[in-house]
Amino acid sequence: MVIEDKTRGGSDKSGKLKCKCRGHDGPIQSVAAFKPGVVVSGSSDRTMKLWKWGDDAELATIAGHANGVSCMMWVDAMTPLLVSGSDDWSIKVWTVEVVAEEKKKSNWNASVTPIATMAKAHKDTVKCLAQVGYPCKRIVSGSNKEMKLWDFKTYECLAVMKGHDGWVVGAA
Repeated sequence: MVIEDKTRGGSDKSGKLKCKCRGHDGPIQSVAAFKPGVVVSGSSDRTMKLWKWGDDAELATIAGHANGVSCMMWVDAMTPLLVSGSDDWSIKVWTVEVVAEEKKKSNWNASVTPIATMAKAHKDTVKCLAQVGYPCKRIVSGSNKEMKLWDFKTYECLAVMKGHDGWVVGAA
């Protein structure tokens, strides 16, 4: 599957275009697979989009960040949660429900609801997110020269880990 902005094209490693999911007005900065058949993309256009895998169908546009969406992750919880980090320095948590219509299983519907915002979570762009534990009790976020540990029930910062010389761009 290729997810692209409105100005670019692309193909997978075989050279055959699998899927064109057009809709973002800026470059895509992150992609995360959800459950079978659903993927989410985050863009510099300040939105995320839910896509039905394989047939170009946009299920929902998620707006709420003041700047580009730089990273995302799905949290395995009782209710599926999407966590997004942004160039606006915030982290947001969203509930996501994707269901197939009973009469026609090929028609899917999605609903997305914001449930929490950690405004100014960092002093710069939030570059990465990672789940800690199963089920998720904590999340880790990374930015310029630091990582933070967050309680996933209260959304409070529990610890700040400093010491990097530059950007923290990945966490697992």
